[in-house]
Amino acid sequence: FLLISIVNLAESSKVLLISFDGFRHDLLNETMVSILRPHFRFSFGKKEKICFRMLTVTAANHMSIVTGLTEDKHGIIGNFFWDTKKQMM
Repeated sequence: FLLISIVNLAESSKVLLISFDGFRHDLLNETMVSILRPHFRFSFGKKEKICFRMLTVTAANHMSIVTGLTEDKHGIIGNFFWDTKKQMM
């Protein structure tokens, strides 16, 4: 049932996640939202499902947003990644 729901959602809906890196939470004011509102339908979900992440590392924060997991579960803790084939970052 869950898989079918996910497939149906994927076929009928699209989600665009916009991330402002280095952007203080208090800078998103009504003026900025009013500029974006005509182009997008804003949905912040249900109150009880919102989980704010206060990570200061972009890659770890994005992974938490996309997966819903905390950094101790998804394993991303920094912005640098080791390429095992090239043996470099």
